[in-house]
Amino acid sequence: MTRNVLIRMSFILAAMMMLAGCSSTSSNQGKDSPSTAQTTEQASSQASNSYQNHDPLEPFNRVMWNFDYNYLDKPIYRPVVHGYVNHVPSAGRRSLNNFMQNLEEPASMVNNLLQLKFKAALDNFTRFVFNSTFGFFGVVDVMGRAGVERHLTDFSDVLGHYGVGDGPYLMLPVLGPSTPRQITGDIVDQFYFPFTQLNMVEKAVRWTVNGLNRRASVIDQEGVVDNALDPYSFVRNAYMQYRRYRYYGGKPPEQKSQQVDVSKYMDEIEGDN
Repeated sequence: MTRNVLIRMSFILAAMMMLAGCSSTSSNQGKDSPSTAQTTEQASSQASNSYQNHDPLEPFNRVMWNFDYNYLDKPIYRPVVHGYVNHVPSAGRRSLNNFMQNLEEPASMVNNLLQLKFKAALDNFTRFVFNSTFGFFGVVDVMGRAGVERHLTDFSDVLGHYGVGDGPYLMLPVLGPSTPRQITGDIVDQFYFPFTQLNMVEKAVRWTVNGLNRRASVIDQEGVVDNALDPYSFVRNAYMQYRRYRYYGGKPPEQKSQQVDVSKYMDEIEGDN
């Protein structure tokens, strides 16, 4: 079989598992109370000024935020994500997420090599080979169960490793928070195998499923954002702290006044199940 055939077979398999999972329901969602959200927002606003230099495009970004938050997320994307979580059991979502993340192992291997992280690159290679064969194209994380850790990284992390800064904060239509370095990394990553073997429909499926999984991982934080004194600033500050967290490999140095403590949400945001 050619690589194209194998990739298409794996997409079909993933779609079948997703449809099969729709027959049962799972997951409970909860929202933070207004008092909890306000307390968290106050902690975030203490260091808000330190991020203003990251947001010289704030007028434009706020327009995009209003579009994304009030016209896309609340009326459209949020109900879809809640339906996905309610009707696809956690095991099905985890398997689908495993499959999608398995596609990222080759790119992560190269990116880890570029950062001279040879052990992580070897783990990427091992995971991709064995999960793609014995794990039904990565649907089952065989190597994860064997103790081989997942070390997903993108080209944006490579740039950060060599001292390239994030640049100004950007709120993009549909895509949400980003930075110039992140956008550059995302573009470069598309030139890695197996992404170069996907057609437009398959790329759209991958983008949609990844978006669903990542959006579903922060359902519990919707109440915090909705009840924040300034939802735009809250999300911006949390995202820039998340970028800082990635830049320092999960161990950022102490700051005199911390932003939102996002470290406990990193695994969920990254979708590392």
